[in-house]
Amino acid sequence: MKTNIYIDGTDARAAFGVWVVRGGYNDLLTYPAMKEPAANDWPEHDGLEVDLKAPKLQPLTVGIDCVASSPKADVRGFVEALAQPGYRSILFPSLGRTFRLRLTNFDELRDYGPLQSFRPLFELDEPERTDAAVWQSPGTHVIRSAYTLDGINLADFGVFVQKGRDSLLRPAEVKQNLTREIATHDGRIYDTGIVRFNAKEIALKCCLKAVSTAAMWSCRDALFGRLTAPGEHTLNYRGKDYPVFYRECTGTRLIALRPGFILYEFELNLTVIR
Repeated sequence: MKTNIYIDGTDARAAFGVWVVRGGYNDLLTYPAMKEPAANDWPEHDGLEVDLKAPKLQPLTVGIDCVASSPKADVRGFVEALAQPGYRSILFPSLGRTFRLRLTNFDELRDYGPLQSFRPLFELDEPERTDAAVWQSPGTHVIRSAYTLDGINLADFGVFVQKGRDSLLRPAEVKQNLTREIATHDGRIYDTGIVRFNAKEIALKCCLKAVSTAAMWSCRDALFGRLTAPGEHTLNYRGKDYPVFYRECTGTRLIALRPGFILYEFELNLTVIR
């Protein structure tokens, strides 16, 4: 087992007998959610009027699944190292990236005698966005997608969509018009003069495939930069345009992390504005 986590330059396996388990990286690949934008829901218009001039991100909660097992196993020492004042610079060599994280809690700890498993929780207080104009090719074949974002095929980001067209094609809910309930009358009085539709939430279950961690991060960051750029965005599915904005990313799961092949799945939650 190779060292796969360094705390402020310290080899956690050598110093504390701690390493990250397979699948323990999932939260590190998750996109931060968007802060709720200001919006008006006009009853006489379809959808929403949303202020997307300067969208802002929420901090991201990150859990890392770890184990401690060796004559040097020292979970308490590991926690003390994480709990020093300020932020920790945590390097994950397998992912090829360093994160600036702040310890907040421990989700669980299980003692199996010679081995302990535990899950420290961190906050990524200052999520970063990158320029979405230029990025690295995924370096591997990705089938051309039926989806484009702002005119860019999702395959150019190394992404293919597994599931999601049902939520996209489902009609939005009808807005409720002026309604009056009168105690002395049966039923209600409803303004049937016009029918308008609400905005709707959609979820696209995606996979991102790349030949290397460098290509994966470049594609991942470019897609996120595009999703969080100012203004509404255009999601096109089979020739039909949908005005959307990004809300959050859920369900991230690393499937493969080996030389020449990186694959992880995630769910993009978007709002179709009108």
